[in-house]
Amino acid sequence: MNVKRNMIFTMISVVLFCFLFMFLSPEKISGTELKEKGKDIKKEIDQDQKSPLQMGDIAKPLSGVWLRGNPVDLTKPDGKMINVIELWETGCSYCLEAIPVLNKMQKKYKNVRIIGVSEEPEEQVRDFLKDTNLEYSILCADKNVIESYFGVDYGVPQVLIIDKKGIISWSGHPKHRFESVLKKIIKGTYDIKNEQKILKKENELNGLFQQISDEKNILKKVEELISLDPLFFDYYIYKLEMLEKMDDPDKLMKFHNKIYDAFEDSFLDLANFAEVLLTRRFEFVNIDIAERSIKRAVELSEGKNAKVLFVNARFFFMLGLVDNGLAVLKEAMQLDSSYYEELVYTYDFYEKVKTARDKLINSK
Repeated sequence: MNVKRNMIFTMISVVLFCFLFMFLSPEKISGTELKEKGKDIKKEIDQDQKSPLQMGDIAKPLSGVWLRGNPVDLTKPDGKMINVIELWETGCSYCLEAIPVLNKMQKKYKNVRIIGVSEEPEEQVRDFLKDTNLEYSILCADKNVIESYFGVDYGVPQVLIIDKKGIISWSGHPKHRFESVLKKIIKGTYDIKNEQKILKKENELNGLFQQISDEKNILKKVEELISLDPLFFDYYIYKLEMLEKMDDPDKLMKFHNKIYDAFEDSFLDLANFAEVLLTRRFEFVNIDIAERSIKRAVELSEGKNAKVLFVNARFFFMLGLVDNGLAVLKEAMQLDSSYYEELVYTYDFYEKVKTARDKLINSK
């Protein structure tokens, strides 16, 4: 019986061996197939290495040529300094708009170091800096630095905030919640889990917009976002638009005051708010709040921001003060900004209006 059992076991073993030999023999996994498998594995490794840093990751070293400011080793945080990395290019209009804002932030926050990072040729950036009032660090970075922080298919401008411990705390567009997030990180009130909730709510809100949902559902979602991030201007404008659609003038006028109070120390937000108010339907225009907002914006910016002056000129024009508008536009055109062409176009239009006005008055 034992002999028979052994013979059966031996036969099964031989069959199994032949089966495995057929599918795992060197001939089956060698040659072209083996090379292709190797390429696939290498591709996966390369893609993983080029994946941009995410929230919660540890910062990597910076390398390249420092054109302004001292070299910074982000892998050795001192527990005091918050680092902001902005990916930018000399020909990017949004990047140019961000320069005066970043200059002001660099002056205002002593424990924040702003580093402008570009992949452009060193000489091109040097030439740009000769004629530009830029007051923070600039690095012409190696390609691997750009890819490790922003990925292979990056766009400009982009911003990363690295906290005092050297951890990537936030990434995004400088116009989308950047300053509000930075203020939280400085105050020590920033919470990555809260940030994840915000991202989730924003996705839900986008879904409601796509479904053409009713105003009440959208308003509720926007109010949730405001409660999660009360320093982001765009959420307030979403709510303002919803209140206008719901046609509730009392709530709307109260909300105008709330927006002013929330951003009374941010000149760009106030200028944007004044501009929004000037472009509403007649019944929704709030001249008093618009005037307060633009006056405060001019005061905070010390009359040195082209966007603020442009809105101020539009405010004067709306009130029929064409000469005042022209004078303000002249001041704005002396500043270095991406608004120059729009300023010139607007100035020419105001000149035509003034000429027509004077002709009408003299004809009487």
